[in-house]
Formats: sequence, C-alpha cells, structure tokens
Amino acid sequence: MSARFWHSGPAVIYGILDTAPLTLVQNALNPSAWMNHAVVLGTCEQYPQIGVQYFREDVRNDLGGDAVIAKPLMGISCSVRCNLNRWDQVVAERIQTDFSGARTGLTGVMDVAQTATMTDLLGNSVGILVFYTDVNNRPEEGLFVPMATIEEWQPIKIGNRTAAISMAFNSNTAFTNRNGRCVKFDFVKYPNGTGLDNYITAACPS
Repeated sequence: MSARFWHSGPAVIYGILDTAPLTLVQNALNPSAWMNHAVVLGTCEQYPQIGVQYFREDVRNDLGGDAVIAKPLMGISCSVRCNLNRWDQVVAERIQTDFSGARTGLTGVMDVAQTATMTDLLGNSVGILVFYTDVNNRPEEGLFVPMATIEEWQPIKIGNRTAAISMAFNSNTAFTNRNGRCVKFDFVKYPNGTGLDNYITAACPS
C-alpha cells in the first residue's frame, strides 16, 4: 500500500475477509488475532457517518394504563456509512457478493436457500474496521464491527465519472463469553491510547 493511498483521507476502512465470524467476535478486543486478514476497502475524505441506535421496550401495567412506566434497554445497533474517494474494486465486489448472505454475484439473482442464513454463519457478515489516521485530531483510534451486513452500495458521480462510492453497513448482534459472563455486543470502540496503530503498522505496513 503506497504512502499516498494511506494518507488520502482522515479515515481508512478495512474489511476483515476470510475469517470466521466466531473468531472476530471472540477476539474483538484483540486485534492481533485477525489484523493479518484485514485488507483496505478504501479511504474517506471525511469521517464516516457512524450511528448508534438503542433499542428499548415500552413497559406498561394495569396501574399506568397506556402510559409507559419503564423503558429497559434491549440492545444496541451500530451503522456505518462511508463515502470512499479511493477504493479497491475487488474488495468492494467481494463484500457485495461473498458477504451478502445470498452469494448473488452482481446480477441481482439470489439463491433462496441462502438468503435466510443466520447472522453468525460465514458468508452473511464481514468484519469492518474504521481506522482514523490523524493521530493528533482524531476522536478515537477506530471502531470495529465484528459482524457487519452490507445494506447499500451506490456510486457517487460528479459529471460523467464515478468520483466515489458509498457503502452502508449495519451490525449484527454478537454473543460471546467474557470473564465468565455471557455478553452481547455490536461494535467495539478503540479510544485514543489503545495502540491500534501498532497492530495496523505490523500487519499492514505502508
């Protein structure tokens, strides 16, 4: 990867390919276990749009009637939308085909037996790592979605040429055992000082 490619934006998006979802989930806090499988999807001129949605259940009882008396948290979902000004077409097409859950190719034809795959089966999800390259001004080192589903892909055109592509991902809920407790999560944030830079430099030297 050339230095020019590396520094062409404040964020680099990696896809973690050919790695079982279980490996990504169990080692989400240990990038050294999967960083060797990370490949550059593309770079962003602006920070990706990252949204976090909290799912809460409205609880009612006879005393409150229709009034909601509690909103317990049921889960969290993470979405990532990135506009890539430079991208690897091969990686982008692999994510669209091999990790869509349908093995569709790029034809729009789907094998019905595969469109209903469970979220933790290989071929339905891809690991997505957002890495912020500006070590002085970044909000955090990065964000990792161990099981991300591709929701949307589209070219962004200026004039008569494709100047960028937009890709949108949503998280699948992952379950694992951590410190003797069963936990579920959709994403992992790496705050500044985590040392994600060191893992990336070792696995993907520029």
